[in-house]
Amino acid sequence: MSEREPPGRTESPDPSPPRRPPGRPKRKVTRPKRIALRDEERQGAIVALRAIGKSANDIAAMVGVSERTVRRGGFKVRQEHPKKEVVSPPVRERRKRVMRALKKRPRSNSQDIANVIGEATGETPTKRTVARDLRALGVRHLTCDRVQKLTPEQKKKRLEFSKKMLALYPEHDAFWSGIVFSDESMRGRSDMDSTCWVAPGEERLKREIARWDCKIHVWGYIGTDGVRCIRRIDGETVTGPGYLTRLKETIGKRQWKNRTWQQDNAPAHTAKIVKEFLGRNFPTWIADWPPCSPDLSPIENLWGRLWVDALKNRPTTSATLWDAVQKTFLAYDKSYFDTLVLSFRRRLVMCVEKEGDTIGSRY
Repeated sequence: MSEREPPGRTESPDPSPPRRPPGRPKRKVTRPKRIALRDEERQGAIVALRAIGKSANDIAAMVGVSERTVRRGGFKVRQEHPKKEVVSPPVRERRKRVMRALKKRPRSNSQDIANVIGEATGETPTKRTVARDLRALGVRHLTCDRVQKLTPEQKKKRLEFSKKMLALYPEHDAFWSGIVFSDESMRGRSDMDSTCWVAPGEERLKREIARWDCKIHVWGYIGTDGVRCIRRIDGETVTGPGYLTRLKETIGKRQWKNRTWQQDNAPAHTAKIVKEFLGRNFPTWIADWPPCSPDLSPIENLWGRLWVDALKNRPTTSATLWDAVQKTFLAYDKSYFDTLVLSFRRRLVMCVEKEGDTIGSRY
């Protein structure tokens, strides 16, 4: 007779999974690495992976989409539509007034436009509001070139001078390539660090600063065929005797055949001793240069480029600034000076076309 099991005792199944038989190696499951792609790149990646024979399961794991999407051949790229700006009726009406005021006065700043709107409606918007409205309307903000305002008498002299020079010398005459332009220029690096943080309740600190922490005054001349020179001037005032001494040191020892000297009508340039010296050393020189005509002289373009290039490394003293000016001036190719000198006739033609008015800074 078999033994009966005691009541209430039953064999419970083992909850743990069956163990691996000893000696059998563990199976390694390798999963493909997932590729980090943007939405617009996933469709192309799916097509490329299917072309090389990858399975739908592997492609889904690598690209990060479902197998159903892979079997469809990709998915549509979601397009983000820009949000439309909701403009209220008062703002729309104000922007119409802003555009109307700008059309009446094209070269106006924000404050001028705000004043025009205030005169018309009685409510003056801030210039910041006007600037925001102009940007919303797609209007570009440009920096206006500073142009000297000429009197009718000055325009008349400029026009007469331009017509006279163009009538005396034809276009291909050697006179245009033989002019030597001279002028002075003074520039430096401005000390703009004049602000400071002040705690609440304290008085504002007063700080005395110089307008320029390093400044130099230079003089030079340029011509074709490598004729060029630059010298530093001691002091800010140019006098007749000092200018004559500089001329003797630089041009007194050279032969200036087929050359014409040009200078403006500064008091030091029109001194009697200077005129006598130029008459002895130059066959011809331009003595009737019109007033307020820096735009007709090509050397002014040289000064503008020279100071920008010399101040790139931010010199801290006058000596380092002068060294930078000399190195920059000597680094320019002589073809650059030839181009400047030969642009003089083109400037005169533009002056005649504008009836003696300024021709700007682009020729």
